[in-house]
Amino acid sequence: MHETPDAFGDVGAALAGFEHLPSMTIVLQGPELTVTAANAAMRAGFARDQLMGVPLREAFPEAAGQRAYEIYERAYETGEPLEHHEFRFEVGRGTPEVVEVFLDFSIAPFRDADGLVDGLVCEIKDATERVRVRRAAEDRAARAETQYAEVVDLVRTLQDTMLPG
Repeated sequence: MHETPDAFGDVGAALAGFEHLPSMTIVLQGPELTVTAANAAMRAGFARDQLMGVPLREAFPEAAGQRAYEIYERAYETGEPLEHHEFRFEVGRGTPEVVEVFLDFSIAPFRDADGLVDGLVCEIKDATERVRVRRAAEDRAARAETQYAEVVDLVRTLQDTMLPG
């Protein structure tokens, strides 16, 4: 089925909508996964000014060894959409300093007129704060459990020592 331009709607409105999406969104094309579009949130989130026309591996060199490239390449090769939640990633933000972030991302392959995978649309949301809040709560709960166990042990010791038995 071939859609007419009218079926899509207003291209200008779609481009404006893409640019203003709150989630970081990037379009990669071809086997090199060359960046062909990145919205404002993506450019700001990764502090990259020069993404267009750059292959994924060159655009994000700090991703080497973190399985990120392989995930995108697998989606391109298989044509299957992928989702990852709270993916730990060390990323540069426009400085030599690398920071730890946790990302939720969805990768959706798209196809050309012949049905072959032509590229990927990737939506990325920063989950770092959610992970930090959860980990802090888990740490507090673990400390509370440890303190409770210590109090129970102390009470038993006091009972054994002070009560006739």
